Amino acid sequence: MSFSRYFKLVAIATALMIGYSPAAKKISSGKIRNASGPQALHEPKGKGGYIPAETGSKVTKKDRFKTGDESLIIIGLPDGSSLTINERTEAEMAELLNEDGINHNQVNIMNGKVNFDVQKQAKGSDFKFKTGTATAAIRGTAGTIGFTSLMKPIASLRNGSLDIHDSSLNTKYNVKGGQTAFSIGNEVVVLDLQSSGDAKFLDEIDKYITDPALANDKDALIKLVMKADSSYQDRKNQLKQNANCTITPLPDTVYTAKQKVKVQCSKGTMVGIHDKPVISNGDIVELDVEWASSLIGAKKIALQCYVDSISYFPCGELTTYYAGADDKESGDLANMHKPLTITTNSPAKVCDPASVTVEGTFDTSGTNATLYVIHGNKKSEDLIPYSANGKFSYTIQISDEKGNWNEDKVTVEYNSTEFETETAVLDLDIDKTCKGVNRIRPTIELQNYDSLSCNIFFTLDNLDQDYNYFTISTDNISGIESVVTKKITASRELEKGRHNYVFKVADLAGNSSQVSKTLGCYKTISDAYIRIDGKPVERLRVPPPPRNYSNKFHKELRFSVKLPGSNPVYIKSVKVTQNGKHLKTWNENEVSDIDFSLPVELTRGEDAEFVITVKLKSDQDELTAKKIYQVR
Repeated sequence: MSFSRYFKLVAIATALMIGYSPAAKKISSGKIRNASGPQALHEPKGKGGYIPAETGSKVTKKDRFKTGDESLIIIGLPDGSSLTINERTEAEMAELLNEDGINHNQVNIMNGKVNFDVQKQAKGSDFKFKTGTATAAIRGTAGTIGFTSLMKPIASLRNGSLDIHDSSLNTKYNVKGGQTAFSIGNEVVVLDLQSSGDAKFLDEIDKYITDPALANDKDALIKLVMKADSSYQDRKNQLKQNANCTITPLPDTVYTAKQKVKVQCSKGTMVGIHDKPVISNGDIVELDVEWASSLIGAKKIALQCYVDSISYFPCGELTTYYAGADDKESGDLANMHKPLTITTNSPAKVCDPASVTVEGTFDTSGTNATLYVIHGNKKSEDLIPYSANGKFSYTIQISDEKGNWNEDKVTVEYNSTEFETETAVLDLDIDKTCKGVNRIRPTIELQNYDSLSCNIFFTLDNLDQDYNYFTISTDNISGIESVVTKKITASRELEKGRHNYVFKVADLAGNSSQVSKTLGCYKTISDAYIRIDGKPVERLRVPPPPRNYSNKFHKELRFSVKLPGSNPVYIKSVKVTQNGKHLKTWNENEVSDIDFSLPVELTRGEDAEFVITVKLKSDQDELTAKKIYQVR
């Protein structure tokens, strides 16, 4: 008999032995692992009223929970999943059942927010959250779900995937790890945010999401949320550095449903795994983690570091595989293990260097075996010939240049005659603020310019699903930033007159392009006119000249063109004629002022008519004015 067949027979026999005990077959209760704060309340079966929640109490179907300020309740579920009822939250365990390793769980959230860290669900299992009109279904993920202060649904994932159906908006959408979803009016917005999954971060951005002044300004709202995300990450990274936690990895495969996790953190750090945190003295501390012994499968264990009794942040994660064999003395059962395992911690951070090394193990007993690493549409060569002692390692370069920086999962595929096809998935946390990852500079190109309509047309490119900030500065005064994620060709209306413009686009990593241009906008000016010094008709009484002197004499013709802001930039040309004959013309490159002065020659005993014609760049009707000198 092959190992593969024996493995399957033993697994079936073990499952039957476990299923024989009614307690192992059907589990319908969890446990309060931590109740903290003065207003942590529990209503068993939703009857009899709320009482103070107690650590260690059983949690069953229809139980309700309510927290006030500075209070929380952490609930451990049979498969090792956990729920955290955050402060100012009310929720109901509407369904809680595990039967033969299949989970059926549902949490109804009436208000507030619930954190969840859910183990990968077996086929046939379902885990749902209901928030008013929205239903979210998950397979295995970590994050936060609930309401904003205006009772609008909000969902935010640290990792995994969430499918949401909102009946009030008649829409279905998916939220992935590193994303946060909320509604603006009737539109659902899904943003890539580093702080996704953190309830405290959602409380911080609530003021923007619920601000009526931003309800119709999506770009401004997104900009504020992105800046809050960056600021929050800086604070959290500092906390992680201060905690300085190191976790001792668990074996790739474990055979008991209760494990001790060894953690070493800085002195004074409060650390825990779903339970009430303990204070580290700087030495190694041991934390217990457990799940129902019948629930065979992959397990993830999240370590939490606490700022205070109710505020915490993720500071580490372990993964292992529970084989379900409590009797390690049985040689064959002790050999129970997964044919393929990824040992690289998930999610793997990609920043500097801009690469991820996928490491793991595979069963060397398989014949005709192949092993491939797949990322996006790229597939490695067979790694079996390059892997010794059942261990593999493969490095993938990731960047926008490689065209793979939006692919957040790596799949390892192992094929053999005995084990058929086995796959394992590594989640990636690709940081687009890192210059090694975000290498392509966004570009901006001015397409054409229409001075009459005052529109400038431009194209933004090389954006590749990155968050890019686009601004137009006018005479060194910055305009409002717009967030752009994909190639666009658009136009902007210019200000009246001639101004210096700077068009700039920059991505999250600081790569930028800019174009500087001096442009004019010359719309029709309704109140422009020519003002000539003196009266329109002037009678000049000039004595006759002495004998033998000329009858001609000189005078100064003065006039000005009245324009907005007294700006001569609107003038295209100025022309003066005398008695129908051309006298003087100023073209636009000769015009530097709105005031004009022209020496003119008059003749005694004759009238002189001067006509001034001003053409404006707006191509509106010409401005004209007349001046007549009657010389007597």
